[in-house]
Order: sequence, then structure tokens, then C-alpha cells
Amino acid sequence: MRQPFGLRFGGVLLFACTIILKCGNGGIVRTLLVDGDGDPTHDAPTSLDLTPLGNESIAKNVAVDGNGAPTSHRLHPEDIDGEQAYLHIFKPTAVTPLSGTAVVVCPGGSYRQLVMEGGPGDPTFGLPGEALAQWLPRHGVLACLLRYRLPAGRGDVPLADVQLAIRRVREGGLAAGDSRAIDPPTKVGVMGFSSGGHLAGSAATMFTGPVDRPDFAVLVYPVVTMSGGWRHEPSARNLLGANPSRADLERFSLELRVTANTPPAFLAHAVDDKVVPVQNSRRFAAACWEHDVNSQLLELSDGGHGLNGYKGPNWEAWQVQALRWMRNVVNGRPVKVL
Repeated sequence: MRQPFGLRFGGVLLFACTIILKCGNGGIVRTLLVDGDGDPTHDAPTSLDLTPLGNESIAKNVAVDGNGAPTSHRLHPEDIDGEQAYLHIFKPTAVTPLSGTAVVVCPGGSYRQLVMEGGPGDPTFGLPGEALAQWLPRHGVLACLLRYRLPAGRGDVPLADVQLAIRRVREGGLAAGDSRAIDPPTKVGVMGFSSGGHLAGSAATMFTGPVDRPDFAVLVYPVVTMSGGWRHEPSARNLLGANPSRADLERFSLELRVTANTPPAFLAHAVDDKVVPVQNSRRFAAACWEHDVNSQLLELSDGGHGLNGYKGPNWEAWQVQALRWMRNVVNGRPVKVL
């Protein structure tokens, strides 16, 4: 174990013990945030309100360009059985080393709903979705929030949407005329949370070719496995139905889909997550290591599912580490082991 190093958030000095689990192409890193006495930085919440607004609520917060024109795009030329998927575009607001990078953001919601906005009096209060899609542009990233179709037992439906989204973003034209964006982007990644992490991980492991293969994946407390005691039952049921076949369970268990061609992956997960256990991220990271895929696993000391309601030191910590990791990956540098 290496010596702890300090991180300062909001005037509070935290310490992270970095443990290298295995060194491959850059290694897998596990980082636990504790205070100076080795105790967790703060108590986990007793409850977490993940109540989302309906999908129709996205219309209230559609991104617009400088002329007030919507920057939301239908993915499919025509509705499919009355359903449609959308990309909501958030253009970069700064020029940084991440300029030229685009990220397709996949919100969670157990594959039953999309956690895209929420919070009393503030439609972007803390929740993954718009909040993260607005955070990325401040660091030079073109953020593309994916409003994917819900599966209702049809596992290939959201997968088709995220694959199409990656192809659409890679084509360019979504940030045309913006001097702070490189269009088309030079790198296209995926980012997802909870079941959205499963969808982003599916994009990273079930692509059909170079055009829909993401250049990297950021998976935050992701659902990974569809079998065994560590799976998230609601996500599995909503994705594959009440009585999925063994073949489907194996097909959508992402730890079984990793190959040497899987793109680099960054994972963050709280060790006390009782909703989606950290073993999901550990399994995916271990599979990446086995196949020499550049990966980093950030294990956070507490926060549960949603990391203390999407706020606080551990929520900030994964963002700091993910940005650092993304800068290395998109600029072709080896991922630095802390």
C-alpha cells in the first residue's frame, strides 16, 4: 500500500488510501476516502429519495443554443411503436484539454424510469441527468444526455438507442458553429449511473463495430451482473422480463462480455452500497484486468447508492478522479496510478 495523500474539499482535508489491486495497462486502482483517523468521512443517509419526474418533464429543461433554438434531437426518423429516443445537447462552455471530447450520458432509474431531473424547487438538483450534463461542458466536454426508450422486458431496446446515439454523436453536427467545440468530436465516450451504468457498460461491451464503439466508459455505481446474489433485481426484471432465459441473463451480465477490445473504463462505487453492491464494479474491473483493458476502480468509503444524495466529498471525489482519468485517456497518455 502506498502512503495516503490528502484531498481538500470545501476546506476539509480528507485522506485517501490508494491500493493497487492489479497492474495491467495502467492498473486497477481502489481508493477509499477516510478522515485523518481512518474513519469514514461522513455518515451514510438513512434514506435516499430517488423520486424522478416523468419523462415528459424533460421538455421544461431542453438545452438551447445562443439563439434560443432547441438542441434536442430525435434519434429515430420515425417513432417506433409510439416511442422515441432523444439526445439533449449541452455545448462546451470552456476550452480545456478535454475539448474535442463528447460524452453520451445515460441516466439511471432501474430501467423503469429515467432519473433525469428532480429536487424541491430546482429541476437539476443534484440528480444525474441534466446536472451531470451541465457539469461536463464546464470542462470542455460536449455532453449528450440520452433519453432512451425503456425496455419493459425488451433488453435490446435501450442498447439500440445508446449505439445509435454514439453513431450520431460521432457523425458530428451537434455543436456546429460553437467555437469552443471540435465538431465532429475526436473522442466519444459514455457515462452512466446505476442502471444507466449498465447501459453505458453495455455500449462498451456489446458494440457492433468501430462506429458505435465508445472510446471510453465512465460507470458510476453501475449495475453490472444479471445473475447471482449481487444483481439488482428491479433492473434485471425491467430489462429482461420476469422470466428471462439463461442465455439473456448471461448476455447482459457485462462482466462476461469484456474482451481485449473493450474500451478503457473508469468505475466509482461506494463500498456500503446496499442497492447495487460494489461487487458489481469489482467484477467488471476484474474482467478488465484479466483482459488487459486499461481501467480504474475508485471505491469510496461511504455514501450508499447515489453517494449521499449526489453531494458531499465522495460525490466530488469521483468527479475529480474521473476528469483526471478522462484527460489521460483522450490524450493518449497511460492512466496514472495514484
